[in-house]
Amino acid sequence: GAHCPSRPGRPLAPWARVIALLNMMRLVAALAAVACAGAFVPARPVARPSTSLRMGLSPALAAFPRDFSKIPTGTALGEGEDKELNLKVQEDRVTFLEQDLQKILTQVVEKREKPVFTTALIAGDCVILDAIAKAGLLDKITIIFIDTFHLFPETLDFMREVEEH
Repeated sequence: GAHCPSRPGRPLAPWARVIALLNMMRLVAALAAVACAGAFVPARPVARPSTSLRMGLSPALAAFPRDFSKIPTGTALGEGEDKELNLKVQEDRVTFLEQDLQKILTQVVEKREKPVFTTALIAGDCVILDAIAKAGLLDKITIIFIDTFHLFPETLDFMREVEEH
């Protein structure tokens, strides 16, 4: 398991693993946002070729603008008995991860006086919010929404939808 960098040989406490995981997810999201920023706001005008732009994707997805209805979803699980077995393994893994996260959140609530969870409603944040709700901890963990004042109106609508749910 992970060890505490300031005390070699001592394992991280469960709540510290949650914080480390959250920080890692936020770092990945920040890096993705920086990487994507250039794709949406070019530094100089981009000359569009007269033919369709190829993006190094499968022919069904290579044309620009992309037809998002053709993007495959899900996971290749196989066929027949393989598919059934793979679905069972997938369901068991998700159940284990949900239960483990809820257990760790419960331990945090038991050991900390005023636990706080900050959210910007990115995908990982929504997973953790769902786990907090399923563990019955919404009244024990303060949830703080981070408003950057640069959010899309849809994000604020989604926040209200999450609050109502």
